Amino acid sequence: MNPERILRFEVPSRDVLDEMARAPLPFSLPEQSTDLRFYRVVYFDTETSDLENRGATVRLIIDDQGQQTLAVDVRDHQIADGSLIRRRAEAAVTASDPSVLFSGISEPAQIIRALIDPKRLIASLEFEISRRPRGHTAERRECAHQVRL
Repeated sequence: MNPERILRFEVPSRDVLDEMARAPLPFSLPEQSTDLRFYRVVYFDTETSDLENRGATVRLIIDDQGQQTLAVDVRDHQIADGSLIRRRAEAAVTASDPSVLFSGISEPAQIIRALIDPKRLIASLEFEISRRPRGHTAERRECAHQVRL
């Protein structure tokens, strides 16, 4: 489980978000693709929100290409500048039955079992998401850099 710093940006309205999505990439970078992708994300918690109260989230991400990812995210600590450090683990999974998901050997499943008895978890929230990822890959002699927006 690797620590990471969370950086969030707010967009003031849907109109501004749509305008940003239609605008060219910054620095006149050529766009690699603009395919529309679909996801379903199922969040799990107990009936009494035990994970939320502990600063943890458990979710299953299912994409339109049949890929499933089990993810766990745990609040670690806050640093002096107010930034929140979280620890996150993800793993590709093949099962969608929660009892099978949470009993597996993946790092997220092991963390979930350490946090709570998985038998207490229920699907607490579900999102259907459409996303238009935009990106550019810049080639350099020594390595390739990828920018995702």
